Amino acid sequence: MPGMAVGERAAGGGDLVALVRGEKGAWDAFVRRYAALIMAAVRGVAQDGGEAEDLAQEVFIRLCKDEFRLLRAYWPTRRSCCRRARARFSP
Repeated sequence: MPGMAVGERAAGGGDLVALVRGEKGAWDAFVRRYAALIMAAVRGVAQDGGEAEDLAQEVFIRLCKDEFRLLRAYWPTRRSCCRRARARFSP
């Protein structure tokens, strides 16, 4: 959308903007929304439940790092382009 920052396009606008501004309520909502998804993803590589929790915590720490740099740079349409490219070039 014209006039929106890249980060605003990621999560429908206001939620992500509030998150990267450091609003605690926005962070709490983000964690509630994505904690189960992140846990499911890290369970695939973790040796046990404790390690999965540590890995999930590391994911959230990295998302906060450098004033939410990764979240600010996230752009959902770019992700779908990568998926299409992988599908096209995979055997």
